[in-house]
Amino acid sequence: MRGRLYPILLFFLALTVCFHGQSQDLRFHHIGLEDGLSHSLVTSIAEDSLGFIWFGTQDGLNRFDGYEFKVFYKGDSNRHPSDSWINRLYVDRENQLWIVYSGSGLERYDPVAETFHVYEPDTGNASAISSDAYSTRIPYAQGVFFEDSRSRLWIGTEDGLNCYRRETDDFRVYRAGPGDPASLSHNEILCIAEDQEAYLWVGTPEGLNRLDPETGRVKRFHAVAGSQNHLNNAFISNIHCASDGSLWVGTRDGGLNIMENPNSENPRVSHLITRPLNPNRLPRIHEIIEISQGTMLVATLHGVYKVTAGHGV
Repeated sequence: MRGRLYPILLFFLALTVCFHGQSQDLRFHHIGLEDGLSHSLVTSIAEDSLGFIWFGTQDGLNRFDGYEFKVFYKGDSNRHPSDSWINRLYVDRENQLWIVYSGSGLERYDPVAETFHVYEPDTGNASAISSDAYSTRIPYAQGVFFEDSRSRLWIGTEDGLNCYRRETDDFRVYRAGPGDPASLSHNEILCIAEDQEAYLWVGTPEGLNRLDPETGRVKRFHAVAGSQNHLNNAFISNIHCASDGSLWVGTRDGGLNIMENPNSENPRVSHLITRPLNPNRLPRIHEIIEISQGTMLVATLHGVYKVTAGHGV
C-alpha cells in the first residue's frame, strides 16, 4: 500500500518553493471543485500511513490518492460520517482517522473496516467520552489530541480529559473534582504535553496541571502575580517540554513562563514577553516550538519571538 504514496509525493512537488539565485519561483497547483473536492472551504488536512491525504471540508470528508478524490458524505449507516462540517482531522499512530465536527461531534474512521464510529457522552456510562464539544476560547483548540510515549491517545474536550483505551474502544475520564486538589483544576482542556519523565502537562483556563498517567494523580500549579516561584497567569494557552528538561508555558494574558526543574518541589519560574511591543495588545502566547537545543520560536498575538537560553528574547 505504500505505493500509493508516490503519486501523492509527485503531486505535492508542484507545491514546493524553488529558489533561483536571489529570486524565488513560487509554484502552486490549485485543488478545487473541478478536481472532485466536495467543497471549497477546507478546514483541516491530514496524511495517513498509507499515503492518503484527507481533507475536511464544510460539506464532507475527502480522501485523495494522488489521482482522484473519494468523498464521504453524511449518511445514516456506519459507512458514512454522521455530520458534514468538519473542523479538525487527526491520524493516530494506529492509522485511525479522528474527526471533530463543527459545534460538537467526534468520530473515528477505521480504514481497514471502512467504518465510522461515533463517540457521544453518556452520563450513565463512566467509560463514555466526557464530552464531544471542544473549547472555543482559543481558535486552534478545536479538539485537543495528544499521543504520549506509550502511544496512549489523549483527547481534551470542554468538559474533561479522556484517555482512549484501544482494547475496549472506550475512555478513562479525568475531571476536576470539587474539593479534590489531586484532580484537574478545570474541566476545559486547552493543551497537553509530555515531559521526559512521562508526566502529562495539561493546560486549562484555570491553571496548569501535572498528571501521572500511571496513578491518575494530579498536581496543580497555581498562578501568583509577582512571584518568581509561580506562574503569573492561570489561563494556559500552550505548553512545550524542552529538550533540556525545562517546561515552557504560554499564557493568554501573562506572556511566557519558563519552569526550570518543573518536577522538583520548588521549581524556579522565569517570566518573559510580559509586555508586548504594541501596548494595545495582550501578551498572549499561541505556540512554542524548539528549533534547536536552547532556542525557541514563540508565536504571539503581536509577532514571533526568538528566545535563546542564557540570552533571552
